[in-house]
Amino acid sequence: MKKFLLASVLATVAASVQAASLTVGGGVFSATAYDYSGGAVCSLKVNGVEFIDAVDHGRCIQSAVSFDGMGEAFNPTEAGGYLDRVQVPAGGSSSIPLGNSSGPGVLSDTVKMAFWNAVNGQRTSNHILNKTVHFGYGGNPNAIEWKVSFTVPADEIHSVGQFEILTGYMNRYAFPGATTRFYTISTTTGRLSPLGDGPGEQSQPVIFATADGRNAVGVWSPQSLAGGGYGRWRYGFGLSKWNMVSRIDNPRGTYSFRVFVVMGTQAQVVSGLTQLYNTEPHS
Repeated sequence: MKKFLLASVLATVAASVQAASLTVGGGVFSATAYDYSGGAVCSLKVNGVEFIDAVDHGRCIQSAVSFDGMGEAFNPTEAGGYLDRVQVPAGGSSSIPLGNSSGPGVLSDTVKMAFWNAVNGQRTSNHILNKTVHFGYGGNPNAIEWKVSFTVPADEIHSVGQFEILTGYMNRYAFPGATTRFYTISTTTGRLSPLGDGPGEQSQPVIFATADGRNAVGVWSPQSLAGGGYGRWRYGFGLSKWNMVSRIDNPRGTYSFRVFVVMGTQAQVVSGLTQLYNTEPHS
């Protein structure tokens, strides 16, 4: 089973190395993207702690899109489809990788996304996702730049597209349900305000953290999120997620987005997001 690993140790590990790590914040930060998950990042460790839940192809940290209020009935998904784990040989994916490359701390790939639920018997869509992920962005070892582009096929007509630019399903062992909190952050002051468990969506960036601040993740985009915002969910079985969404009328062609994810302690996440807001051009 092939896998490709984003990797760099102090930016000196060659791209051809198949298993290495990227050191950040005094610990080890490694991310792995698998071909059986369409190239989606389904393992992301901070200081040796797995932050991501990857039980099925709908989780991981990935991108997806749905159209016309149909939800999962017309839902191209980066990692694969609902039945892939049990119906695709060797637990593979209905998403089709079209190419990938990696370098020190950087992964780029292109994938034809699976439908989460098959559409008229078709398990793979004609929607293309391109992404480039840069770990240690801007000299901050806890910061990740995530650039994604969605291409909507020219022969499809939709009234609205809901672009889930990026979502992360968080590992319940790193983020035990009873000891975790959602917050919004004022990117100008760094001040946190508590959020309910949701589901919900707001215009301010979201942070998810353990009560002791040991593990945390925060997400922010320098772009205006048309018709969308930052969402959060807490499920009943110890699983939580965050996402970033944009809703676009009459979508055609290619739509590109830039996202920053900061992971580490709560203090590192707050500091990292505030620094990015103060240094990156934004609309």
